[in-house]
Amino acid sequence: MIREGSQAKKAQVTLELATALICIFLLLLASVKLGTWLIGRMVVRQEDYETSRVAAGSTNIGEAVDESDTTRYKNLHFFK
Repeated sequence: MIREGSQAKKAQVTLELATALICIFLLLLASVKLGTWLIGRMVVRQEDYETSRVAAGSTNIGEAVDESDTTRYKNLHFFK
């Protein structure tokens, strides 16, 4: 014979665990998405930096250094 209080406590623990696991999974997924977005932006920034260094180090005084094209940066979308 099982007590009703014990059964209710087990059900509550199961629901709390399921909720916590879902939250942890969503945080992990968001962390991975944010990490890949940051790495992608660092790659684009490094390319821009390396191309601007050649122009900045040239002896042509009148040559302007191109600024970064911000349209190359991908937007961060968590829900796509």
